[in-house]
Amino acid sequence: MKPCRLCKKQKVLIESHIIPKFIGRWLIKTSATGYLRDINKPNLRCQDIIKTKLLCKECEDLLSNDESYFADTIFHPYMNRKSHTYNLPYSKQLSRFCAGLSWRVLIYLTEIHDTDKSSEIENAESTLREYILGNSSNLGIYEQHLIPLEGGAIADFKCTKSNLNAYFTRTIDIDLLTIADRDHLIYIKLPNFILISNINYTHINKMRPSRITLKQGAIISKNYLLPPEFYKYLQDKLNFIANEFTDKISKTQSEKIMDSIKKDPERLLNSRTLKAVESDLHPNQFIFRDPKIPF
Repeated sequence: MKPCRLCKKQKVLIESHIIPKFIGRWLIKTSATGYLRDINKPNLRCQDIIKTKLLCKECEDLLSNDESYFADTIFHPYMNRKSHTYNLPYSKQLSRFCAGLSWRVLIYLTEIHDTDKSSEIENAESTLREYILGNSSNLGIYEQHLIPLEGGAIADFKCTKSNLNAYFTRTIDIDLLTIADRDHLIYIKLPNFILISNINYTHINKMRPSRITLKQGAIISKNYLLPPEFYKYLQDKLNFIANEFTDKISKTQSEKIMDSIKKDPERLLNSRTLKAVESDLHPNQFIFRDPKIPF
């Protein structure tokens, strides 16, 4: 037995998904082929997302309950909405979900990947953990910011890469961002959402529109702000995807992709993969494409 990363007790550990399992299932269900591909392993098809032995069953169940809340209250209602406007009320449980996901990603990036941890990062991990366990009712400076990605959210992006919408709507990504060699943010990219968890970002107060309250609130259609430093990060990320993923898929794997599409063309036509491609071809039609506009 090993210590559970959350409760710290010596228990049998089970495999835990870093990103909620339902996200992987949704990506597969709404894909053109029925498979996933890892950015770092573009020539390998997979049917699951990152998981590792991290938690005991009791702690896994604790976080899973919050994940189900996010799925039912925010994620699926947002994805299935019929217009650009939305109003999704939430309770304190959303802050628990965000804190739990941020904590899990932070543990994965620092402990599993053995990254050096500063005192600020250690304090963030401890505060998030105590909040998740119910030992604290306050997150202090470690605010959680959830940004829905739709037309208004990306209107000001001066991005020249053609894969922006595909990245926003069809990828999972995690990172520990360092800004100006001193400030840190936890960055989590889900399909159509960005979760930013503050560690010690100097200008976090300017991101108030996206802050998740610790009690009741609502995710509504409004202008959301990202850190200015994020724009270069995004450009670099899209370049990396183009160079390390899109351009490096082998001929064999390209043929497998085409074979999957040919076997079930109806799946392609109804997939969100196609919708993302269309959005990149017609950038002014993000998410909701006018059917009168040709490809």
